[in-house]
Amino acid sequence: VNPDIVVTFYGDLFDYPYLFERMTHWHIPDFLTRISGSPCFKRESGLRTMWEIPGRCNFDLQYEVNADQRLYGLKNRKLETVGEYFRAEGMTEAFPIILPEGIYRTIRDRGVNAIGAYNMADVNVTHEIAVNVYYPLLISLARDVVRCDLQSIVWRTPYWFSETLLGRRFQSENILCDGTNEERFPKVFKYIDKHFDESKGKIRPTGALVELRHRGLMRNVTKFDFSSMYPSIIRAHNLSPETVHFEGLLKDIDHPGWHAKYTNEDEEKKYAELYDPNLRCIWCISIDKEQGILPEYERELMEMRAKERKDKTDGYQTRQGALKIAANSMFGNQRLGFASRANVLVSLAILAFGR
Repeated sequence: VNPDIVVTFYGDLFDYPYLFERMTHWHIPDFLTRISGSPCFKRESGLRTMWEIPGRCNFDLQYEVNADQRLYGLKNRKLETVGEYFRAEGMTEAFPIILPEGIYRTIRDRGVNAIGAYNMADVNVTHEIAVNVYYPLLISLARDVVRCDLQSIVWRTPYWFSETLLGRRFQSENILCDGTNEERFPKVFKYIDKHFDESKGKIRPTGALVELRHRGLMRNVTKFDFSSMYPSIIRAHNLSPETVHFEGLLKDIDHPGWHAKYTNEDEEKKYAELYDPNLRCIWCISIDKEQGILPEYERELMEMRAKERKDKTDGYQTRQGALKIAANSMFGNQRLGFASRANVLVSLAILAFGR
C-alpha cells in the first residue's frame, strides 16, 4: 500500500501521536514517509496541530466535520453520529458498527473478530464521508477557486483563504501590506481589547445578528434569508482593506437609535459612523469611492456561483459550494490582529451595516 492521501478521523490528535510513540518505543523506523531522510513531524500553527507526512497528503476529517455548519444541532461530532447523519441525508451508505458492550467484554464474549469488524466499519465510514462529502469540495476549492495543491486546502486555517487570494490580488495591483492589522490600527485594537477579556467574561464587539424575538410561544413565524449577506454588504459599501480608513472614536455613547449611517461625502470619499451597542462607542470611518479590490473579487465569486447554480452542469453543487466558502471566508480574516491583508474597520463596518 502506497497511498497519495492518508485519511483519518481525529488522526492528528490521537492516531499519529499514539502511532509514533509506539514506533519510537519499539525502535521501528518511520515507514509512513515517502521521502528517505525526511521523517514525519508535527506542525503547530497556533490554531491547529497537524502531522506532516513527506510525500503524502495528510487529511484529518475531524477538522472538516468541526467546521461544517450543516452539523449544527447534532448531539456530538463523533464518527458514529456524523456517519448516521450523512447516511440519513443519502450522502453515504456505510456507518460504524456500535459495540454493545465494553471492548474487553466484547473480545471475551465474541472474540477478536468483533473488534476487527468494528475497525473495518470505522475505516469504511471514514472513507465514505471523505470521498462523498468533503473530498470533492476540497478538490474543487484547490482546482477551481484557489488553484493550489490539495495539502494547502486541507491544512487551511480560518484566515488562509483571504490572506492567499487577496495577497495575489494586491500583488497584481502593486499594493504593499505594511505590517499586521493590529500595527496599522493600534487605537482600534486597544479599545476593543480593553473591553474584552475572555477569562473574565467581558464583552466583545457586537455581531451582525441582533436578538429581535420575544420569549414565549410565537405563531405565524416567517423565515427569510439574505443571499450571500456579508459579500453583498462588502460590495454595496465598497469595503476593502485599502478603501476603509479610521477617522475617529466616540466613547461612552448611549444607543442613538441606529447602527450605521453615512454622514458626509466629497469627491473621493464617503464618511460613515458605526455604532457598537456592546462597546457603547461610535467608530468614525471614511470609505474611498474608487472600486476596492475585495468588492471586485467578491463580485467575481458571486457571479461564478450564480452561473453554476443556473447552468446546473455535472458537479455544480460541489463547485458552487466551494465558491460560497471562498466568498464568505473573506470576512473572518478582517478582524484578526496578526493578519496582513486585513483591516479591522472592514469587519466592524460589515457587522454594523448588517445590523
